[in-house]
Amino acid sequence: MLPVFRLKRRSKDHFRVRLREIAKERQVALAKMQAEARQSEQGYSELCKQPRWLALLLLGIRYLLFGLDRFLRPLLALSTLLAGVCLVFLGFYIQNNPQLLKPAERTLTELGIQGYLNKVQKLGSLVTRNAELTMVRDNMERTRLMLEAYPVEGGHVYPLTVDMLYNQAVSKGFWNLSRNPLTGSYKSYRDMLANYQDYEFSGDKLSFRGKVLYLPAGHQPSTYRLYVCDNEGKLIYNKAGEPFYLTNEK
Repeated sequence: MLPVFRLKRRSKDHFRVRLREIAKERQVALAKMQAEARQSEQGYSELCKQPRWLALLLLGIRYLLFGLDRFLRPLLALSTLLAGVCLVFLGFYIQNNPQLLKPAERTLTELGIQGYLNKVQKLGSLVTRNAELTMVRDNMERTRLMLEAYPVEGGHVYPLTVDMLYNQAVSKGFWNLSRNPLTGSYKSYRDMLANYQDYEFSGDKLSFRGKVLYLPAGHQPSTYRLYVCDNEGKLIYNKAGEPFYLTNEK
């Protein structure tokens, strides 16, 4: 019994020692936390002890930056918009007055920029011609529909000239052209249509800009071709380098 009693007593003593160690560890941790809290309070107190003029200065700077932000954002957006509009107008102006770039060609060549400008110019001319083709293509389609209606409305065959087409279309009520898409002219059908032979033998090609050119085949035409002129009075070409046209040829 004596050894057992001593073993139990030692176990109780060990347990009490362990409890005292845990209590000390908790006290140390609590003291550390309290010290950190006192340091935080001291830092906050020091912060609160800043001069009032410094706090007002910081507050003023904050409101100033906020105001500048609200003012500069719309100002920056407006300036960007104006710069874009100016660049567009400048591009159109230079396109209509290419001689303005001639004095600067040497400088551009020395800087190595001329090559890039030539590529941009070619791309711009391609886009311009595609846009012109899109506008005049509608008049070509309208003229084709009138030509297809011409035999049905009593013409029997296709007309020999645009005058015959116009007279028949007006009398039968299927005239379908309203204006020249490139010049905006609308007073006369001659502002929109022309005979291909008149264009071929004319010395003033510029007067044919935006017009649809009619070319019948033979004296009793059963087929035809429709050509169209660009803004310079030249025939519009397709990607293959041939004049663009509409036809009923098979």
